[in-house]
Parts: sequence; C-alpha cells; structure tokens
Amino acid sequence: MSTSFRSALPFLLMSQLVYSSYAVAAVTHDAGGKIRVRYADLTEDEVSGKSASLLIRGNLKTQWTETFTSFIELDYVEDTFEDEHSNGLDVNGKPLFLDVPGEDLNQLWFKYEGEFAELTFGRQAINLDDQRFVSTVSFWQNEQTFDALRVDKPLFSASNFMYSYVANANRIYGDKADKDRPLNADLENNARPGSLLGDHQHHSHLFHLEVNEWDFTQWVVYAYLIDNQDIPGASNNTLGTRYEFTFQPGAFRYHIEAELARQQRTEFPANPENNYAKIFLSAAYSSVELSARYEYLGSQRHNGRQLGVVAPIGSLNEFQGWADGLNPIHGIRGIEDSSLKLKWRHHPWKFDLRHHWFADSESELNYGRETDLDISFDLAKHHEIHFRYADFRVDEDAEDVLKSQKFAVISYVFEF
Repeated sequence: MSTSFRSALPFLLMSQLVYSSYAVAAVTHDAGGKIRVRYADLTEDEVSGKSASLLIRGNLKTQWTETFTSFIELDYVEDTFEDEHSNGLDVNGKPLFLDVPGEDLNQLWFKYEGEFAELTFGRQAINLDDQRFVSTVSFWQNEQTFDALRVDKPLFSASNFMYSYVANANRIYGDKADKDRPLNADLENNARPGSLLGDHQHHSHLFHLEVNEWDFTQWVVYAYLIDNQDIPGASNNTLGTRYEFTFQPGAFRYHIEAELARQQRTEFPANPENNYAKIFLSAAYSSVELSARYEYLGSQRHNGRQLGVVAPIGSLNEFQGWADGLNPIHGIRGIEDSSLKLKWRHHPWKFDLRHHWFADSESELNYGRETDLDISFDLAKHHEIHFRYADFRVDEDAEDVLKSQKFAVISYVFEF
C-alpha cells in the first residue's frame, strides 16, 4: 500500500463511520466478487515455462444516502510453479507471465453525487476510452488502480467532463515489489528497476471531455499530464482527440474510430515530441464482425538516444498483441501495428481472431508478426471458461532487440 494512501486511510474510515451515524436509515449494501483460476503454458525463444494462479476478489458497495456511496474491494492472488516462470515480482530467467501473488486493498473509495458534479476520492479503477493511455490492465490477476481524486461534471444533454488528480499508481506487480526487493534473491547486485516497482508515486493530472450530442458520433478531447516520481523519464504531456462513428443501415453495422495525439517527453532537454495516431474500421452483419486497425507510435533520436511514445499508466497488453512481445521497445523505438480481426458471437460462444504485422515507424525494419485467438464459453450465469492464445514471431532482422514469444492460457471465472 502506498505511503500517501496509507496516511489517508484512517481518516477515510473514520469519515465513513461518522457519516453512517447520520444516515443509518438509508443504508443499503451490495456485495460481490470474482474467483478466477488460470493455467498458462509459456515459451520464449524456445525456453518453456508454465504458470498457475488463483484470484479471489471480494467487494462491498454501500449506499449511505442518495448522494453518498462507499466501495471497498480486497484481492488475494496465489501463484504456483514459481520456478517455472517469471512474474515480475521474481525474475528467474524463465518466460514472463505477470500474475503476481499477494494480497491487496484493490479499491477503497468514497463518492459524493451532487447536483453540480460527482466527486470520487480514494483508491479507484480508472479506464478511459479504449484504455490505451489510462487503464486498470485487468487481464492480469492483480489489476492496476489509482489513489486519486476524480471529478465528473455532466454537460449538455449527454456529455461529460472528467478531471482526476492521481497521487499513486498501484501497479500489477503488487506491494511486495518495492525498491528493497531484488529481482532474484539468489543473485547479488540485482536491483529492481523502476519499471517493475509495485507503486509509482505521481503528481499527474487527467483531463477528459466526452461529447455525445449528435446521433451516431462521439467526440473526445483529452490532456494527460503525467508526472511520474519513480520513473521521471516516463513523465509526459499527451494531448489528443478521438472520434467515433457508428451507423447501422439495415442489417449491417459500421464503426469508425480515429485518434490523433501529440506527446511531449517532459523530463528530457528541449522536451522532444512524438506523434500518435490510430484508425479502426469495422463492418458487422448479424453475429460476425470484420475489422482492420492501424496504430502509429512515433519516435525520434534525441541527444544520442531513441525516445518513443509512452503510456506509463495505460494498457500494453491490450495493444500490439497479447504476447507482449514489443514491450522491451515500448517508449524507445517507433512502432507501426497493422492488424485484422474477425469476431463471432453466438451465445454461449465468443470468438476473436487477430493477426498483427509490426514494423518500425521510423525505418524499414520489420519487427515480426503475431496471431491471437480468444475464445469464451458461458457455462451458466456467472460462470465462464476463457481460452487465450498468442504467438509472436520475430523477424530475423529484429532478433537483436526482441524475442519470439507464445502462450496458451485457460481460465475459469466465477463472478458473484
């Protein structure tokens, strides 16, 4: 648990108890949670591994009055086959799979819903748009949450302006991944890098305007001013805009997304800037959807080093392939990701098949290709079996910076 949130926790709990004494008659409780059991088979450059883990999550939402709500969520993750994979908390030379064991206060927030705005204070989940720049990274057993103050202000008939101050990112590596814990206890001088810390202290500001005033369209303007105290080099100012268009003439459905952003790396001399762009096109008929996607992350050489677009509190796993094969060059090299996707849904089945072509956005270097497959089967209400497969194959010209990776994961999920 971060220092900033730990110091505020007694005040938060006391406030909840005091407030409840004035609102006993209106109190309602809603309990829920999740159990997820997962097994993964892993390969990285012909080195094999395996992982198995269990997530137990419980939460309680309390409505004290019509305007005041609290929420608490606790997680427990158990991990097995510790010697057969690396999990980010411990790194042993085996393939990396980021289901990190431990217990965690995942969320604890208090919300006030007034006539003018909605205020949420405490440890909370924040996901914005497609989660490229702000995300809980919820594929992993221990998700990312934020110690933050969030203000939501409804505008016009269906629009919203959001501002959030983020003081700490509680990352997927867990509270045990602090600066005093080496990556491998059996090795000397094996200090933990900032990228594998469980907490990043921030003085970050998120601004997000979502306009939904016209039929078929959504327009978003955002400014993410990221001040990362633990990895200053990841700090950045990202200003962007996003447009979505959805249209259904008859039996067909069409969807377009276009996004442009400019990112300034604020901790480097002269504040070098890079561009980000994305376009997504899809057409669907009945339960079948075919889509194409192109994503561009710029990069430039600055004072003898390469600097690219970064997303330090966003999701890397949901972009550029599920194998995470491009993570070693994230924020360094430029990346172009061209992909095709085929989705099919027919209850109780869901299929999602994707293929990616990766290249350097600033040169003619091809990084490689990846095939991804996702299958979900709803056994019954609240029960699901989920299978995911990812196969990233490095181009021979990029073998000096990247490794081929693949994994197959099967999960059972029970939500209550």
